[in-house]
Amino acid sequence: RWFEGYSSAPEPRALESSIAAATDMLFDFIEAAPEALGTDPARVYLLGWSQGATIAWSALLSKWPRPSFIAGALALSGRLMPELLQPSTPLGQRAAPREQLRGVPVLATHGGQDMVTPVSYGQANARLFADWQRGGE
Repeated sequence: RWFEGYSSAPEPRALESSIAAATDMLFDFIEAAPEALGTDPARVYLLGWSQGATIAWSALLSKWPRPSFIAGALALSGRLMPELLQPSTPLGQRAAPREQLRGVPVLATHGGQDMVTPVSYGQANARLFADWQRGGE
């Protein structure tokens, strides 16, 4: 598990600090990977399923340490929580400038029989991310 709780919980704010901490750990890993693993820092793609997809969404929508930090992502059956992206919330204060997201390819999928995270969340994720990429609110 990436964080305590479930992204389908009725109160997303209870998950906020755990999601932020997991996103920070992911950023630390991405920063260390080129030297530790010999990877190309310009070719970082995220792949997350369920809680991992929630962290991938959080990482995509957070300010990155440098331009082109993430080249793309696959988010499988996770949840992007727009209520946590409001400017008044801790995650919202970390929100990326919209131009950071332009041109970043994302494949978002969601199983229609997911018993934990409803498919409607996956559909909402795709709409919200596309809106952010276009520079909307």
